[in-house]
This record gives sequence, C-alpha cells and structure tokens, in this order.
Amino acid sequence: MIKCNVTLIGTISRDGEIKKDREGKEFIAFGVSTSVKATQGISKIVDVSVAMDASSHSRLEFLHGERIQLTGTLTFKKRDEFLYFNMSADDAVHNPTQEDGISGTITFRGTLGGKELTEKKGKKGSYTIFDGYSSEKVDENQYAYTWVHFIDFSGNRPDWLNPKTAIDAEGELELSVYNDRVNITCRTTSLSLWEKQNANQ
Repeated sequence: MIKCNVTLIGTISRDGEIKKDREGKEFIAFGVSTSVKATQGISKIVDVSVAMDASSHSRLEFLHGERIQLTGTLTFKKRDEFLYFNMSADDAVHNPTQEDGISGTITFRGTLGGKELTEKKGKKGSYTIFDGYSSEKVDENQYAYTWVHFIDFSGNRPDWLNPKTAIDAEGELELSVYNDRVNITCRTTSLSLWEKQNANQ
C-alpha cells in the first residue's frame, strides 16, 4: 500500500466529465498534467487522473488548459513498466501562481528488497538508504510491484530493519526522474515493523 497526501499544481489536460462509481455515486473525472523534476537532464511531464466529488463542484469548473491547484490523496498503479498516477481530490484552487509539481507526504506498507541496507555519513550525521516495494494483484497469477527509495536520517537504525523485512513507513514524498522513469522517494519520519496478516503485499 502506497498512499500520499499531496498538493498538485498543473494544467488541466482533459475536460471534466461526470462519471459514476460502483455504488452509483457521481464524481467528476479530469486529467491534470504536471512536471516532475529530473535528477539530471530534462524534467518529465506526467498526467494525473483526478476524481472529485460531483456534489460540491461542477464539471465546467475543470476545462482543458486551465491552471489548477488540487489537494487530496495520490496513489500509484504499476502496469508493466508504466507508472500511473491517480488522485482523489478534496479541494481546488484555480489559477495558482506557484510552479508545477507534486509535494506532500507518503505512507508506505510493504517489503524491503533483498539488498543490504547502505549506511552513510553526511554533514548532518549518519543516515541509512534502502528500497522497498508494495505489491498489487493484477490477475490470478500476476502481481505488479511499485518500488520506493527510502532515506532515513534518524541515525538510529533499529535491529529489525533488514533486507526482506515488512515495514510501515511515513515521511516526506519526493518525486524525481532518471532515464525518463519516475522515482518515488520517502524521507522517513517514522518506521515500524509491519506484522503481516497475509502475503498479499
């Protein structure tokens, strides 16, 4: 499970349209294009699929080409090598002056990879870097894996934090691009052991 509370700033790429969820409740669906900065080279434009409550907004508020700032919950869906962005928006501000981007916090529940964790020293002390994944069942025999890179600046690595460990983590969300791929990074503010109830993630 990966869930992010974010502010998204960008440009509407698809007009708002009314749709219904599985329970028959109406929502407004539209697209927003925004920029993710590259660690080297050119930034990448990504398209975010947005859903918003139709009871408090009109689809005519969300027209192609308009600048928009949204706050809400961002999730990711991995299919093959493609990472899709989906947002459930709670609030909208039109014509923001800030530059494009996605910022906020991330909550992660998943499993660390098999590689040893790396401990380094910086100007502000020691820190630990490692990677973990959250899995999503695509069909009966196939899972999709979304990877997150973690940086823990606490300087106090717990004894249980080892390869292939299941963890709960929260922290600052950072999105970046390298070789045209979007990377998800969590600068941790909290880490705990996840006691799995099943093997679905």
